[in-house]
Amino acid sequence: MRRILFFIILFVCFGKFTFAQEDSLLKQLETVHATQKPALLLELTKLSLRSNLDQAEVYAKRAAVIAIENEQNNETGLALKYSGIISYYRNRHEESIKYYTE
Repeated sequence: MRRILFFIILFVCFGKFTFAQEDSLLKQLETVHATQKPALLLELTKLSLRSNLDQAEVYAKRAAVIAIENEQNNETGLALKYSGIISYYRNRHEESIKYYTE
């Protein structure tokens, strides 16, 4: 019984930490320079992968657009990678392969 209670408490605490971290990143996103936005959006994408694929997809696409505009190849590649992962989770395998080969 104690183990079950421990895991429930751990799950609740981790969930609150994740949402607090997401809120913090969203606030930072409003104030940072355009070249720093893709990195923050990618962090938001990683956090959202666990809980909300729709939101993760929005963040990944925004990160890709901004990274391409600023010629940030690493961030562009990561955004495409996360888009591929999201497509894979949604059983859109051909689309995920397209993202991985871009």
